[in-house]
Amino acid sequence: MFGIDVSGYGWSMTAPVAPDARPRRGRPATAAARILEATERLLDQGERYADLPVERVLEEANVSRSSFYTHFADKGALLVALAEATMDEITASGAMWWQSTHSLGPEPAAETVLDLIRVYRKHSWLIRAVAEATAYDPAIDALWRERREAFATFVALGIREEQKQGFVRAELDVERTASYVTLLVDQAVLDHIRHGNKRDDRQVAAALGRMGWLAYYGEFPA
Repeated sequence: MFGIDVSGYGWSMTAPVAPDARPRRGRPATAAARILEATERLLDQGERYADLPVERVLEEANVSRSSFYTHFADKGALLVALAEATMDEITASGAMWWQSTHSLGPEPAAETVLDLIRVYRKHSWLIRAVAEATAYDPAIDALWRERREAFATFVALGIREEQKQGFVRAELDVERTASYVTLLVDQAVLDHIRHGNKRDDRQVAAALGRMGWLAYYGEFPA
């Protein structure tokens, strides 16, 4: 374990939303908080984000149109605000990798991927909405890529430390490998959440964990 600080490697983008958008215990919900919660409910109930009109969100949240545009520039900003609430959890899940001894083999990596699958499945409504939006909204697509590459940078820092200690081959292109492994795992987990069976979670995690471990360390321990 290298004690790498994960702060600053999550989803660092900000949406035009009031800083107290999430209600605190004992306080009435703000208009922004009601909008976020209403959107989350609708998406969790199966609504497609692309087909969800602002009017439907306003009706569910019981707020005015002017209140919506006071806090959110548009639906894209609303989606970013929703995503920010889950990005720290996703980043923390991936950071589990640094709590294990990597020389033991790919099993700890598989456990990290399994927890990542759990987090993605928990927020499947958001994952579905982001996946839809990236197809037609370049800004959302760029934000998702930025989040993924930020985490790849975090991973590369840890691999660099292991490289200095002799655990990783000196000729490994750390930055590119971290970027590609992060991309592949991210896309594979997203595809599994959307189209796979929950019963296969552990097998999917084992395959992806093995792939990632071999990419960095190159061979199984004797």
